Amino acid sequence: MLYIIPTLEIMKTVTDSNISSAASQSRRKAFEKANELKSITGANIVIEGVIFDRISPRLNPQHKETMEYLYKIDNTGKNVLGYSIVSTIKFMAKREAKWDCVLILTENPQRYCDGEENKRIVCITPVDFLSKMTRFKQLYDSYQDFLKLNPHAKELRSQIIENLILDTFFGIKLP
Repeated sequence: MLYIIPTLEIMKTVTDSNISSAASQSRRKAFEKANELKSITGANIVIEGVIFDRISPRLNPQHKETMEYLYKIDNTGKNVLGYSIVSTIKFMAKREAKWDCVLILTENPQRYCDGEENKRIVCITPVDFLSKMTRFKQLYDSYQDFLKLNPHAKELRSQIIENLILDTFFGIKLP
């Protein structure tokens, strides 16, 4: 349904408490909200393998094990000549976009979404992600209220959540 790919600058900030600025706070908050979105929708958070290797030394063994359990570590581009973190993330996004929608959480959207038209891949800054998450939560809470009035609508849960994601993050409106 949804893949969320945090980039290096997001993951470095999340794992290094010495980085402190307004931008770092929004990166941490965005990653926290990505986890919330994962718990609500079943989205996958995918961490590129080289990024995971770069942040691993900052993690204690329990945190590392937890990250390996909670997130998919994608080693597709690891040790492939000519593949940088950026090219690997672009490749991962294109591959996953064949079946699912992909959000690339980055401070540099133009680096990862270089004008190639694909409505199933969105590069989004932490600030924009937080704004869209606020909107998603409002819609989701409305859906929860609707469920209380119409319990039979539970059968449509996955379809409704997918429509909320497509509308909020990808600008795709379905009937």
